[in-house]
Amino acid sequence: MKTVILTGFTPFDGESINPSYEAIQMIESDDYELIKLRIPTTFEHSIEIIADSIKKHQPDLILMIGQAGGRQGISLERFAVNLDDSEIFDNAGIMKHESKIVSDGPIAYQTNLNLKSILKDLMQQGIPSKISNTAGTYVCNHIMYGIYHMIEKEKLHTKALFVHVPYAHEQVKNKPDTFSMSIEEIANAIHIIMDSILS
Repeated sequence: MKTVILTGFTPFDGESINPSYEAIQMIESDDYELIKLRIPTTFEHSIEIIADSIKKHQPDLILMIGQAGGRQGISLERFAVNLDDSEIFDNAGIMKHESKIVSDGPIAYQTNLNLKSILKDLMQQGIPSKISNTAGTYVCNHIMYGIYHMIEKEKLHTKALFVHVPYAHEQVKNKPDTFSMSIEEIANAIHIIMDSILS
């Protein structure tokens, strides 16, 4: 049986939930062994938590999920850049400005997965989705870059992808005209992405 690490974040920036973690909690599978991690929305220690789980479980796939409120659907991230540059504090009260994630790392990493194939599978199920060329410069990009760097440095054969999800319906009650999806829809999208990559 193939092993999948699913990561989601704690709520941040005043939100009471984070749909990335709420969604992975809903996912069950008879086809994969699922390791679900709740990652603190902090620059410190977030990469290490995932890296330790990779060493322990040696997964076939690492699927990192994060919230990008305001986006119009599911975003499949193509690039991770070697830059922390936040406009808001993380949950430890840290704000990073033009800091490298890995001091001697390359400028960026690009996923080697076939994003267009994954996108096709999502669109065929009627899920609003797109390929994104920026994961931002906050904690989402931070862990994406850190894990891609680990995979490259240690020559791991695991597959990895970062996926941004929009707000959940519960989060937009006081945000008029803001796109949202149900937690169930987001969980279904994540399951489709898993199947698309591993089938």
